[in-house]
Amino acid sequence: ILDGIKRNATDEMVNALLQRFTRVTCIDLRGCARLTDQSIEAIAKFCPHLIQLDVLGCRNPTDASIIEVANRCPMLAQLCVAGCRNLTDAAIIEVANNCPKLAQLDVAGCRKLTDAAIIEVANKCPMLAQLHVAGCGNLTDAALKDLKPLSCLLSMQASFRQEA
Repeated sequence: ILDGIKRNATDEMVNALLQRFTRVTCIDLRGCARLTDQSIEAIAKFCPHLIQLDVLGCRNPTDASIIEVANRCPMLAQLCVAGCRNLTDAAIIEVANNCPKLAQLDVAGCRKLTDAAIIEVANKCPMLAQLHVAGCGNLTDAALKDLKPLSCLLSMQASFRQEA
């Protein structure tokens, strides 16, 4: 487990740690707002056995780095990208396609996501037990209707805007 990283951590600090601890399976970078794709791509490169990644509040990562994690870390079971405002469907669809053991997904506040990403997760991640989509303003009830294949789903958090 790699946690306790200070919120003012830089990409260089995270990269140096990851090079020393390549057997890490759980990484908690919550609140490290200065981190960029460089750190997330280093995780993908140095931690192929990753099971849990939490980058809540890391606003800078883009699809490119999350796609790298999806492609290089197929054992990923828990992913929190809440508040990663640059992510689009492309990243989450890649996670769904490459991480079939995904059991927890938190994309709260990822405002660019649409129904397509959530539907792909529902179809490709049969072990998903927790899904958090609050604050994903582009989602509609159509995505929720397509969650039927998720027989393991135990917890879901969602909020929708009411149209005037």
